[in-house]
Amino acid sequence: MHQTIPMEAQVAITLLKLAISTNLQYIIDLFGVGKATLGEARLEVCDTLQDMLGHTLLQVANSLEVVVGFRAIDFLQCIGALDGIYLSITCPPCMDHPYYSQQGFHSIMLQAVVDHWVAFTNICSGWTGSANNTQIFQNSALPALIESSHFVPGILDLQLSNKTILPLLIGDPSYLLLPWPYSSQLNPQQAQFN
Repeated sequence: MHQTIPMEAQVAITLLKLAISTNLQYIIDLFGVGKATLGEARLEVCDTLQDMLGHTLLQVANSLEVVVGFRAIDFLQCIGALDGIYLSITCPPCMDHPYYSQQGFHSIMLQAVVDHWVAFTNICSGWTGSANNTQIFQNSALPALIESSHFVPGILDLQLSNKTILPLLIGDPSYLLLPWPYSSQLNPQQAQFN
């Protein structure tokens, strides 16, 4: 039978483990709990957060500040930078192939959008390491958020030399070329499209 620990301690354990890459023994010693109790607390808090906030739409706190911040570094109408990263994991038993990434290790993928201060404004995680950026992007909530203007409300199109510049995301070439993503590595037809 596992010991019961207060919810505040469970949240603290979870945040500490998620925030820093420390070994479990440090957290076990710090909170005076067993390994199984620590694991259960982490799972319970993460499950509760997912249930409570999993479908919550987040938006950039101050859209205009983000656009102005990117403009200061010569990216007009930019609402964020988008990319994916492989997070190394211990492979679940009997699940080797889907988690094996192109990078040569077992992982899950994290897709993130950051603002001009490199603060997260949107994340999508949990995809297996064999997934690619396009697949994750297409299946995330991000395209619908942007198309509905809920991601960065209040940002108007910019008129520049008889051209309309829509709010856009900066991304690498692995992302779809849609009216709002932009990449600096475009062929002439793609550049004309954007």
